[in-house]
Amino acid sequence: MSDSETLEDALEQTVATIDVPTRTASSPFDREDADLIIRTSDGIDFCVHTPVISVASPVLNEILNTRMGIISDPDGRQVLRLPEKSDTIEPLLRLCYPVPRPPLRSLRQIRDVLNAATSYDIQVIGEMLETRLVTYAEQFPLQVYAIACRNVLENAARTAAEYAVRKPFWETYHRDIEYITAGAYWRLLAYYWDIEKKRSRNKKNRRPKLLWKCSEGTSSLPSTKAPSPFPSSASPPFDETSDGDVVLKSSDEVLFRVHKVILSLASPFFRDMFSLPQTGTPPDSAGNGPIIPFTEPSETIDTLLRAVYPDEDPDLKLVHEIEGVVEAAIKYDMPKCISIMRKKLILCASKEPIRVFMIACKNRLADVASAAAHLSLRRPILYSFELGSVVLPFSALEDITAGSLFRLIEYQRECSKVANDATSDLTWTREDFTWRTKMNDAIVGTCQRCTRAPLELGEEQLHVVGWWYIFYQEIKAFVRQRPCTALILESVSLMDKALVEAAKCGECFKDSIHTLRTFRTIVTQHLDKRLAEVKIRIDF
Repeated sequence: MSDSETLEDALEQTVATIDVPTRTASSPFDREDADLIIRTSDGIDFCVHTPVISVASPVLNEILNTRMGIISDPDGRQVLRLPEKSDTIEPLLRLCYPVPRPPLRSLRQIRDVLNAATSYDIQVIGEMLETRLVTYAEQFPLQVYAIACRNVLENAARTAAEYAVRKPFWETYHRDIEYITAGAYWRLLAYYWDIEKKRSRNKKNRRPKLLWKCSEGTSSLPSTKAPSPFPSSASPPFDETSDGDVVLKSSDEVLFRVHKVILSLASPFFRDMFSLPQTGTPPDSAGNGPIIPFTEPSETIDTLLRAVYPDEDPDLKLVHEIEGVVEAAIKYDMPKCISIMRKKLILCASKEPIRVFMIACKNRLADVASAAAHLSLRRPILYSFELGSVVLPFSALEDITAGSLFRLIEYQRECSKVANDATSDLTWTREDFTWRTKMNDAIVGTCQRCTRAPLELGEEQLHVVGWWYIFYQEIKAFVRQRPCTALILESVSLMDKALVEAAKCGECFKDSIHTLRTFRTIVTQHLDKRLAEVKIRIDF
């Protein structure tokens, strides 16, 4: 997992399972009539009875039936090694056995036991420990919320959410969010802002409720072509006129007649596939070689093929179309197609940056994720929530971790801070040639009619013309919410208040537009440099 602590834990578990001296656990897991030994990663042997664990855990029951992973030690005993440590397995087993319940003295231990219970599908333990988990909700709300979501404990999640939304929880990182979906985190964000909205409007009607599950199905739209009971032919050049030597059949029964040599050159996946004997794949009726079934719809297969055939690049403009193709291109290891889809995703990111960011994270496309994150500064997530104009960006939220979403919000917040710092303190302008030669005289000037406002420039205090100061305040407020220089340049209304004030002075008005534009250029150039220094943490 991405977090360094998580990696250390994983390495520790891996090393611990190799040649660790063992010792037998305490009663009741030291009985000689036990018929199986569960050996933990820290070398503790739990002598257990298979009827007990078979009833408690469908997963362990399947292991016992298939004998997968069970070995015999030098004494002839049956041993099952598990990756968890003894301080997790012992309370887990005690909760399954008819013995007094174990004392769980920390949130970490409750979390580890719950996670193990979920891994081995021991549902009764989740019900037993939910009450204990809730006792930590007030002190550790976000951690409890994450643990509850991971283990599908709805009541505990709702209780923790009540405490979590008492403050801006997104300002603090907790490792547990790496194990829940971005959808769960997004719903907590939505819950926070729903409460804030009602509070700001002094509404006393029913309190908003936390949305527990995503309301949408799949992250990409299904094929628009209805499945046919009989196979149909693809469009040229993959139709019956093709002299291809293999046939690809899509999930909606469309046949693509293609050339092995082209696919072999385009993809190591296909090269390896065609190097094997083609068994169980009868040729089509036209004798164009074996038929190979694929799980993707015809639209996706068609785009994949056109991307690698000597043809024009496929004309895709909708995100859901590109999403399906890029996933298939990665699955079938098609570098050229992946490269084309990367560029198309970045183009789409100007309109749907959050969705493209999630697709990039899901498919581990770091460059696309970085580009989408930068474009998301046009409308940061927290700003959208504050406005109350957030649209849930499809169920792609369920395909990435909450940690990825946290890092996107963290990046946006850091950019807002950098932009705010750069515009609040203009001492950097002393090094700007245009400011020294043009701006200083323009905003200080000698006009006696215009109102004046104080501007601190380090230890120096200037008395600048009021109309310029209005524009300066407008820019400061703007970038604090939306740290995007392109929007400053595009905005046609950002100068309005300043120009209205400048119009009161005939002497200043004639040069005011030029002065404001000059200042805007100085600010955006400086902000571009400062924002380029802020990097999002891409951690897949």
